[in-house]
Amino acid sequence: MARVNFKRLKDFAKNLKQSFQSDKKIMGDKVIELMRATMLRGQSPVRGVGRYVKYKDAKVYPNQLKKKSPVNLKLSGDMQRAMASRVRSGKIVLGVFDSKQAAKMDGNEKGNRGQAGPRPVFPRQEGQQFTVKIQRDIVRWFKELVQKAVKRQR
Repeated sequence: MARVNFKRLKDFAKNLKQSFQSDKKIMGDKVIELMRATMLRGQSPVRGVGRYVKYKDAKVYPNQLKKKSPVNLKLSGDMQRAMASRVRSGKIVLGVFDSKQAAKMDGNEKGNRGQAGPRPVFPRQEGQQFTVKIQRDIVRWFKELVQKAVKRQR
């Protein structure tokens, strides 16, 4: 019969919690970077959406900065730079926290304000989730946190 050392188990749980608490902001920032990279390829970070709807008239944008395809939602880059992660009440929150850029994001996500769309950036609706690649990376990061906690335990 196996014996369980509850003190060691309790210490492990404490180490795991500390690892996760200290790395929440880092993990949120990593997810934002993955989202940006996905968007620059013209694809939504939301699973099942695929490529973004093409621009109505790419020629009207200054200096031909918007190509017809792939739609990367990057004219000046301000909206994508405004995407950020924060830790609030112990939870990782992803979003756009600048009101001007949030209005642009809202226009893209809902397809209003003259935008072709919708072009979802954040999985906000019931049943939506990140793409499989982003989900796999999140799971990998959690695995690394657990491994870090195990190493501390030894």
